[in-house]
Amino acid sequence: MKRTLDNEITCMVCGGDAILKYGDYERNGIVHHDFPYWECSQCGEKHYDIDMLIELDEREKKVKATA
Repeated sequence: MKRTLDNEITCMVCGGDAILKYGDYERNGIVHHDFPYWECSQCGEKHYDIDMLIELDEREKKVKATA
């Protein structure tokens, strides 16, 4: 089941509105396409969902195990 993310959250840095966007996210030499993040409309800070980052950990473990 795919989890639904809020379209807007409050920025933890400046308190502004952070809007849900999708883009490339590179970590440990692996590029994840269409990865969700929130970007603050005031300060530009990017915020990532902890559950999505945990899912990336699991995906990367599987990739390393098959390499």
